[in-house]
Amino acid sequence: MSYQSFDSRDLEEELNNKETDKERIEAIKELKEETENYGWDHGIYFIPKENWEEYCQDFAYDCGYLDRHNEFSPLESCIDWKKWSDLMAMDYSTVTFEGNDYYYREV
Repeated sequence: MSYQSFDSRDLEEELNNKETDKERIEAIKELKEETENYGWDHGIYFIPKENWEEYCQDFAYDCGYLDRHNEFSPLESCIDWKKWSDLMAMDYSTVTFEGNDYYYREV
């Protein structure tokens, strides 16, 4: 995974860190208010929208839908990754944080 995803629990630590700047604290507080009904304290995983398709591919491998151990998988070349990521998006919500769009759901 080369994308910059993050977890609400890490942001909560930033809120409690006296070295976090005020703008960042305000942005985190706004995000928390918007998403805390989704399990903020238990962990919400935020994935950058521009990396969504890559995340969905990794998800397919991590769940064992495809085998990463084969150097060549003919099945992988047949997959419509855009369609897969669109289907996965139905289980996620979106939010804007510090000018960037993210998909998220409870961990």
